[in-house]
Amino acid sequence: MKQSLLTMLWIIGLIGFALPLTAETFLVKDGQPNSRIVIGENPGRAAKFAATELQTHIEKMSGARLPVVARPGDEVPVNIYLGKNACANRPELSADDLKHGAFRMKSGDGWLALLGNDREFTPKEPWPRKRGDKTRVEQEWDKITGDTFAYPYWRLYGQYNETFDLWDFDDRGTINAVHEFLREQGVRWYFPGDLGTIIPAKKSIELPEVNRVVEADFPMRGMYFFNANTYPEVFLYQTRLGFNYPRDLLGMAQVCHGTKFVTMRDEMKKAHPEIFRQTATGRATDHKKGQGSPCISSPLFYQKHRAFAHAMFDYFQSPMLSIDVNDGFDTCQCDLCAGTTKPERGIDGYLSDHVWGYINRLARDLYQTHPEHKVSGLSYGRYRNLPEGIEKLSPNLTLVYCQHRNVFGDPEIRKKFVDRRNAWQEILTSKSFYTFDFHLLNKPESAWAGVPAYFPRQIAEDLRSLKGKSLGDFISVGYPAHPDRFPWDALAVDHLNNYVTSRCYWDAELNYDTLLNEYCRDLYGPAAEAMKTYIEYCSENWRNMLSQAEPITQSQQLLQKARQTAGDSIYGQRIDKVSTYTARLEEIRSRLTRDRENIPATRALPRMPADLTIDGKLDDVFWKQTRQPRLRNAQTGKKPRVGTRFNIAWAKDGALCLGIRCDEPDMANLAICTTENNDAVIRDGDFVDILIETQVHSWYQITINPSGAITDLSRGPGKTKNHQWNSNAEMVVHRGEDHWTAEIRLPNGGPMAAEVDPDVGIAGRLPSGANPWYINVCRQRIRGKEVELSAWSPTGTEKFSVPEKFGEIYIKPIR
Repeated sequence: MKQSLLTMLWIIGLIGFALPLTAETFLVKDGQPNSRIVIGENPGRAAKFAATELQTHIEKMSGARLPVVARPGDEVPVNIYLGKNACANRPELSADDLKHGAFRMKSGDGWLALLGNDREFTPKEPWPRKRGDKTRVEQEWDKITGDTFAYPYWRLYGQYNETFDLWDFDDRGTINAVHEFLREQGVRWYFPGDLGTIIPAKKSIELPEVNRVVEADFPMRGMYFFNANTYPEVFLYQTRLGFNYPRDLLGMAQVCHGTKFVTMRDEMKKAHPEIFRQTATGRATDHKKGQGSPCISSPLFYQKHRAFAHAMFDYFQSPMLSIDVNDGFDTCQCDLCAGTTKPERGIDGYLSDHVWGYINRLARDLYQTHPEHKVSGLSYGRYRNLPEGIEKLSPNLTLVYCQHRNVFGDPEIRKKFVDRRNAWQEILTSKSFYTFDFHLLNKPESAWAGVPAYFPRQIAEDLRSLKGKSLGDFISVGYPAHPDRFPWDALAVDHLNNYVTSRCYWDAELNYDTLLNEYCRDLYGPAAEAMKTYIEYCSENWRNMLSQAEPITQSQQLLQKARQTAGDSIYGQRIDKVSTYTARLEEIRSRLTRDRENIPATRALPRMPADLTIDGKLDDVFWKQTRQPRLRNAQTGKKPRVGTRFNIAWAKDGALCLGIRCDEPDMANLAICTTENNDAVIRDGDFVDILIETQVHSWYQITINPSGAITDLSRGPGKTKNHQWNSNAEMVVHRGEDHWTAEIRLPNGGPMAAEVDPDVGIAGRLPSGANPWYINVCRQRIRGKEVELSAWSPTGTEKFSVPEKFGEIYIKPIR
C-alpha cells in the first residue's frame, strides 16, 4: 500500500511538472497579449514615458502590443500597474518614501506593479523658455537681487525634452522600475541606437514573482553629454542607464565654478572692473569667453558674492550652491593678492591656501545666516591639494573632488588620487562628498580621439571603494555637437566605460568579470572572447599609444582578429564601429615613427615664478643663467642676416616661459598687419611662431607680432587647419630702439587638459629627458619684397610647421 501511494504521488508530481503554466502567470502568451498596462486617470510624465517604453520593448520582444489604459479590467488576465496614480487605491504599493529614482516592484495574483515616487519638476519664475529669452529673464532677476548678477539657470530651456515630455530634474522611479523589469527579460542598452540595443526574442513573457524595493548605491548618478543632452537618442540612452540628478540635494545651478554668476555680466564688468583678477595685460574681464575671473582678495567682490548666495537661498531656496572660483582661475597680480600664492606647493597646490581660504571663509559666513543650506567647493587644477591652514572645513561645505579614473590603471597615480581624496574627507566636517570625473578622451578635438581608452575595471573598483563614502558622481562625457559631420561614433569605445559606471551606480558590489563576459557575449557573439582579449589589452596599454608604436600595432592586430571571427553579421557591424573610431591610430603611429635625427635640444631650467614680471623687457632675475638658443636660417641652417635668440625656463608653478629677442635695425618699418588677437592676417607681416608638440598633443602654434597681438591654434592630425584654442598665455611685447621682445608664460594644464579644460593651458606631462616636449621657435621678417625666415631648428623648407624638425626641450635630463 505504501509503495502504491508513493508511486501515485510520483506520477502526480510528473504530471504537475509537465502541466503548462496558467494564463494568469503570463504577460504575453505565444505572441498574444495576456496583460494590459494601467497608468491611472491622471498619469504623470514619468508613468506615460514608462508605459511607452514597456509597450515598445515587449512588442519588439514578442510581437504582442499591450494596450495602455487608465483603469484595470478583466478583458485580459493580468494588469500591469505603472506609477503612483495607477496604484492610488493600493496602500501597500506606496512610493512616497522612495527617493532619487528608487523604485518598488511587486506582483500578486494577476497583477504586477512597477512604481517610484515620480516627483515632477516645475520651474520657478523667472525662467527662460528659449535661448533668446535671456534679456527678459535677466531684467526680472535684477529686480529680485538689486544687482546685475548672471541668471543661474540660463540653460533651463534646454533641460526639458519636448519629444519625451520630461525634464532633467523629474524623478524617474517608475521609469527605472520598467527598465529593471526589461533588464530581467534580457534587454540591454549598451550604446545609443538599435545596433547597441539587445532585445531577445520571446513569444511568452511570464508574470514574475517579485516583492522588492531597489535603491541605488549613489543618489547622484550624473553624466553630462557635451553638446548632446537634448538629442533624442542620447536622452533615451541616459534615461535607460538610470542616471539621476537629485535636485533636493544639489539644486539646479552648475555645481562648480560658481563665482562666474557674479562676474559674467557686462554691466558688472563696466561698473566694477576692480573686482576682477589683475593680470600682466589688465583686469581679467574677458577670461574664459567673457565669464571673467575674480580677485578673491577684493572686499567688494566678497560682498557681492555673499549677496548672490543670499538671493539664491532666499528666493530660489537652492539646497546647495557652488561658491568656488571660475574655471581657469590663476594668480592675481594686484597688491591685495601679494604673497597669496605658494609656488613651492607645485601645480596642484600653489593656489590651494588662497582659494580654499576664501571658500571656507564665505562658507562659514553663510552658515551663520543660512545653516540649512549647503555650499560646495571644487578640488581642481591649481587648488586640487588640501590647504595647509585649515584643520576642518565649515559644517555646511560640500566637497566636489575632481579625479580621472581613466589613469587609475597606473597604481602610483591611483594611489596619489585616492590618498588625496581620503585626506580631504578627513577635514570635511559635513561628510557631504561627491566626485567629478571626465570621459572626454573621445572629444573630436582631443589628442586622444581615436585611442581605444577602455578603463571599465578601474571604474568598477573605484566605485566599490566609494560606496558609503560618496554621494555619487558628476561625469562629463565627450560627444560632438554635430555627430553627422564625423566619420566615427564618439561612443564606439567609451560606451563600455559609461555602461559599467551606470551599473555600478546601482550596485557597487557587482562582479565586474561577470558583467564584462555578458557584455562581450551580447554585443560580439562568436567574437566575444576575441573582443574581451582586445578590451583587456587596450585597458592595460592605451595610455602608451600616444608615445609608443608597439601597443598600437598589437591592438590593431587583436581587433582585426575579432573582426574576422565575427564575419558578415550584426556582431561584425559593431566591431566595425570600433575599427572606424580607431582608424586614427595609423596617423599617430606615423607621427611616432618620424625621423627626428639631427634636431637641437635644450633644457628649460626651473625657476621661481615670483621672480618673473611679464613686461616684455627680459630683465628679471628669472632669466639669469637660462639657456639662450639662437635662430638660424630656416632653409639653409646658416646664420641669418638679422639675429633672433630666446631664453627658455620652467616656472615652478607649472608653466613654460620664453623670452624672445628679435634684433631689428629697421624698427621704423616693422611689418604689422594687425593689432587684434586671433586675426589670421597676423601671418602676413612680421611675427614669431612658437610651435609645441607634447607627449599627448600634436601640436600647438602660438603666433606673436611686434604690436603684441597673439593667435593660438591647435593643429595636427584630426584638426582643421585653424582650430581655435586659448593657450591662457600671459604675454607682453616691448619695443626698443634696435629690437623688439616678447615675454610669454604658457601654463601647463597637465596630460588631460585638452579634454577637461582646453583653455587652461598646454596639455602634456612635464617634459623630461625620457619624455620631452618638441618645440620650434621661428621668425618671419618682411621688408618690401624680401622675406627672411629663421628657426631654432631649421626645417629645410619655407614652412615652419614641420613637426619632425621640432627641437627637444626638457626640465630634467635622463640620469
